[in-house]
Amino acid sequence: SGTADAVSKPMSMAERHRLRALHTCIRDISSMRCTACNSGVPYPPLVDEGATLDELLATLKLEKGGVRFLEIGVSSGDTMRGVVTRCRELGCPVQAAGVDFEKYKPNPCPLADYAFYEGDSMDAWRNIKDTFNLLLVDGCHCVNHVMCDFLNYSPMIEVGGYVIFHDTSL
Repeated sequence: SGTADAVSKPMSMAERHRLRALHTCIRDISSMRCTACNSGVPYPPLVDEGATLDELLATLKLEKGGVRFLEIGVSSGDTMRGVVTRCRELGCPVQAAGVDFEKYKPNPCPLADYAFYEGDSMDAWRNIKDTFNLLLVDGCHCVNHVMCDFLNYSPMIEVGGYVIFHDTSL
C-alpha cells in the first residue's frame, strides 16, 4: 500500500523539516478543543474563507503570474469551479487538477485542460508529475490522512507556493 511505501523509505531532510513544521503547527493549536465533540482534537480559529481565498488568488496572480491549483478531495468540483470563476473575474490565468474517486469527478468541468487523477489520495500522488503553486488538502479529514496528503503532495508545490487545509482535524 502507499502508506507502507512512504513509511519504509528514509525521509529526506526536506521531508523532516516539513514534518517538524507540521508538528509545530499541531502543537501550537493543540490547546483548542473541537466545539462539536469536545474531543480535544485541535480546532483552528474560524476565518473568512472567501476573503482569504480572494487575497491568496490575487497574491498568486501578482507573484506567480497565475494559479496552478491542485485539490485533494474534489467531491464533484464545486471548490475548483469557484476558484476558476474567481480567477477569471480577477483576470488571472488558471490551471487546475484534482484527486478523488471516479464518482466525484467534476461534470461539467469549466476547464478544457483540467487533470483529474482518479483514486485514493494515498496512492494517486505517484501519478502526478506536474508542479503547482496552490494545494488544497480537503480529502479524508482525519489527522493521519491529512499529514500523509501534506507529506506526499507538498513536494509538488513550488517554492513560494501555498498549502491550504480545509475541514481537517488538525
